[in-house]
Amino acid sequence: MNEFDVLWVFLIVVLSLGLTWFQYQKQFKKQSKRAFLFATPRFLAYLCLGFLLLNPQIKQTTYFTEKPNLVIGIDNSMSIAELTDTAVYKSNLLKWINDEGLADAFNLQRYQFGENYSTLDSLNFTDTQTYISNFINEMSNIYRSTSSHVLVFTDGQQTLGQDYVYASKSLSQNLIPVVVGDTTNNKDLKIDRINANRYAFLNNQFPVEVFLSSNTEKEFKTEFVLKRQNKVIARKSISFNKDNKVQNFEIYLKANQFGVNTITAELKPVNEKNTQNNTQQFAVEVIDERTKILILYNTLHPDLGLLKKSIESNQQRQIKLHNIRDFNEDLATYNLIMLYQPEANFQEVFKTVQSQNLNYIVIGGIQTDYNVLNRNQTYFNKTLSRATEDYYPELNESFSSYQVEDIGFANFPPLKNTFGDIEMTSESDILLFQNIDGISTQQPLLMTISENNQKAAYLFGENLWRWRMRSYVDQGDFKTFDRFMDQLIQFVSSTTTKKRLVTDVKSFYNKGENNRISLQYFDKNYNFDPNQKINLKVTEETTDKNFSYTFVLKDRNYSTKINDLPAGDYTYKILVEDENVSESGQFTLIDFVLEKQFYRANVEKLQQISDTLFYADQLENLKTYLTTQQKFKPLQKSIEKKESLIQWWMLFILIIVFLGIEWLSRKYHGLI
Repeated sequence: MNEFDVLWVFLIVVLSLGLTWFQYQKQFKKQSKRAFLFATPRFLAYLCLGFLLLNPQIKQTTYFTEKPNLVIGIDNSMSIAELTDTAVYKSNLLKWINDEGLADAFNLQRYQFGENYSTLDSLNFTDTQTYISNFINEMSNIYRSTSSHVLVFTDGQQTLGQDYVYASKSLSQNLIPVVVGDTTNNKDLKIDRINANRYAFLNNQFPVEVFLSSNTEKEFKTEFVLKRQNKVIARKSISFNKDNKVQNFEIYLKANQFGVNTITAELKPVNEKNTQNNTQQFAVEVIDERTKILILYNTLHPDLGLLKKSIESNQQRQIKLHNIRDFNEDLATYNLIMLYQPEANFQEVFKTVQSQNLNYIVIGGIQTDYNVLNRNQTYFNKTLSRATEDYYPELNESFSSYQVEDIGFANFPPLKNTFGDIEMTSESDILLFQNIDGISTQQPLLMTISENNQKAAYLFGENLWRWRMRSYVDQGDFKTFDRFMDQLIQFVSSTTTKKRLVTDVKSFYNKGENNRISLQYFDKNYNFDPNQKINLKVTEETTDKNFSYTFVLKDRNYSTKINDLPAGDYTYKILVEDENVSESGQFTLIDFVLEKQFYRANVEKLQQISDTLFYADQLENLKTYLTTQQKFKPLQKSIEKKESLIQWWMLFILIIVFLGIEWLSRKYHGLI
């Protein structure tokens, strides 16, 4: 209770006495003893009533000691196995993180990480990617409001994502790196990177960009060769010295072999300890044609540049932008026609597209003449209006034309179009619904049509460029959005009919990546079927060794990982149990694991993220540091609670009791 509460208590006592005296003053003058008998319970009742209204409280403070969290992250990637004796390291590490002294001083939170992170289960050092910055960012978010310190056991070699030096700057907790692996700067010549296009065209030449480096100032002469099927197809003499420790050059190769070409790059080693980074495999798929796409427009718009940039991110696509006013080419020479905001002068183009059954995409907007659109197709009729509206995208979970993933449509900004209802007059498959200010209209924003050997798509809104920008903000690159566009282009430009089994299998994969095959399966009515058991059988072409997988359903997609396959050429067959539905094909697994390219731990970079650094053979020193430094000591905290001096229900009962005593006393003496 504070001084203010004490004053109120005093005032309540005075008021209670005053009210009691006022009501019983005549009785006190006549029969003071009897009046005292009646007045006392009345006074106490008033006093309880006052306390009930005032509700005086007292403060209660509880003190306790809180141990800080020690978040331990252990790098479980393949590079650790390359740089240290994992048996000894693992034994010492597990003994250390289970030490009773540490457990007494900290709340231990144990994690392992590679491409993703998880609670510590079993260390096997087989993860094919390392994402240190992701682990740092996630721990920063999870333990943001607590007293925590982060300990990272790693070799400092990251293969994915944002630079962890930058990520560490936003970390609110103490970060202590523990260097794992050999730090000796042994002589090493290596292939840093090979850049090559994913596709090349038959009988054309394609460039291969090569980056080589040496970590020593000594002079060495060696040779760089490129091989295909163990035959040398290019070679170059290489010289390193103290003034020339990095080599960067291009080699042009002839694309004379159709299909996937697996090429081995080799830098001849010179008495090196680690020779795995002297060899690198990559693949180029040789194709014989590109999908030619024509975009016709009447007015310039940022969407046009977006469409060209996004679609041509797949090198199998070739975009030509042309103003409708001076276009006089043969539309049949193109695989796909895109009509951007068509107006009255698109009339003849529509007639040609429909008469020749050409595949096309229409993108509408506020400049679109929907009179023209309504007259030149039979799929919908849009109400005409001069008013405009913002339409947000909403994914249709029942879309079945091809496999599509949610790329974050809920976060995308709206597209702008003229206001008006869209009345469907024919069958279509809606990919995205229109959503207006959180209200789903169940009307199409993006839909596909497949009818009479002709395919089409309609997008009812402009400013598509804002979607690609938003995707970059969310994902960190344009790949996710560009893949979404590529799937749409692939479907509309292809001549294949609708399939029940829609698969996503690449022609080649890199072994060191998280490789996955995914698909969607539809029943006979082309509704997505989430209840099927679907199997994958893979056969290595050279050894005829078989591998079997079962697809797992997640977010309307069946998928399975193929990370355990050795490098090589494979045939595959996807089978749907109890259904006569299957698909077969081929893919190549390239023997390139980035985690095996490192020859030493990256001490220099780890030193940039903290002023304090330890090595894996200094675990006892690390324990002493953690248990003796003041900043790691447990904190004394207090919890202050306010509690009522007297519970309200007790006061309520006392009021009834005191008033009851007064009534019985007056009744006994015949005053009632």
